Amino acid sequence: MSSGVPPFKYLTCARILARVGASYICAPSDMDTRPIDSFPPGILYEMLADAYSGAPELAGYYDNEWRDFDGFVFDNPVLLKSHGFITTEKGEPVGFMTWDPRRLPGYVRIGHNCIIAKRQGRGLGGRQLSNGLKMIGALGPKAVRVTTGNTPFFLPARKMYESAGFARVSVLGLEDYIVSEIVEYELSLE
Repeated sequence: MSSGVPPFKYLTCARILARVGASYICAPSDMDTRPIDSFPPGILYEMLADAYSGAPELAGYYDNEWRDFDGFVFDNPVLLKSHGFITTEKGEPVGFMTWDPRRLPGYVRIGHNCIIAKRQGRGLGGRQLSNGLKMIGALGPKAVRVTTGNTPFFLPARKMYESAGFARVSVLGLEDYIVSEIVEYELSLE
């Protein structure tokens, strides 16, 4: 768009998906997003623990971090009310996505982006990402960044980001960390 308006600001979910080449249906009638503070404290922790139930070594390693994150979100509802959402399917929470806009106008970093285990593999993560990108795009960033693990457990996440148009920009080696490498992706919105 030559007007300087970020590409996602006025696009529908279907047009966003067409732009990034994804094939997901954006918002079926039984899928919705709701503010995080419309659920009780503990919900983010519970969903993270469930989403990682297929990798108990990771769940054990991150358990305290997830509890702290959940507490932080619910201790600061005004700050984070517009920095994430919970995805519901038929009214039940099935995932959530958060982001950090502190690097605007340069970029927004996606934080947690998870779908509970029994709903994984059905395209909900891609639809959730699409909904999040629409909200993030309204903030006017030049790009969106995200990191994820470089182990087999994270392969579906890496495929999802790549199919949504994110480009791999780096692989970072980590010492003394349960995940030895993380992959950083970026989606340009210019």
